[in-house]
Amino acid sequence: MTPGCADNDPNRSSAFDIACANLADFCESAGHPGSWLVWVWSRPAGSKQPWVRSGFACRSPQEVKAAAPGVTRALVQRAFRELHFAHPQVHVQPEGNVTLVNLPTYYEVRWPTAGFQPGEVATVRLLGRTVRVRPRAVSYTYRFGDGSRLGPTSDAGGPYPTGRVRHTYERTGDLPVSIEATYTGDYQLGGGNWEPIDVSVPITGDAVTVEVRQARARLEAASR
Repeated sequence: MTPGCADNDPNRSSAFDIACANLADFCESAGHPGSWLVWVWSRPAGSKQPWVRSGFACRSPQEVKAAAPGVTRALVQRAFRELHFAHPQVHVQPEGNVTLVNLPTYYEVRWPTAGFQPGEVATVRLLGRTVRVRPRAVSYTYRFGDGSRLGPTSDAGGPYPTGRVRHTYERTGDLPVSIEATYTGDYQLGGGNWEPIDVSVPITGDAVTVEVRQARARLEAASR
């Protein structure tokens, strides 16, 4: 098999095979055995003009690999933005998403199984290398449906009576309540140290409807 070409590949034409073989043999016939034929791109030093393909040359495999672009923080950030993050879900107490006017209502962030949630490690491939990404939720914004909001805050809420994310409604209605989580994270290249990604991604979960009712006490005469 000629280096760089594939034998017995039904998806490749004979013209491709001939061209590939000629390219692979070029460096050998040019007096550079063991070298790879690569394209040469150029532009003026310090210029922001597009790179222009100006020819080709024979280079050793070591030179080609050394010149290959490395995994940069910018590449990791782009991959991080494209992750399928878990969307924060709202848990409400009193249970059943029904509360009363003038009664403190408690809220808590919960995570679905779908998507990558805080602390869960995702593995991506960038430029042929394995990169591990570990999301973190750094803040939450609660929208209570009546125009009020809380956050950004690092508090993920909690149940009655210890939860600190609570809201008291002043009127009745069916109100949409939602949470926005802001993700950042860390990444690990190979077996190296975890490094901060230094980018944030806001993700808003689906709203749930909280029914706010009003309770009235009244006395009734006992029937005889």
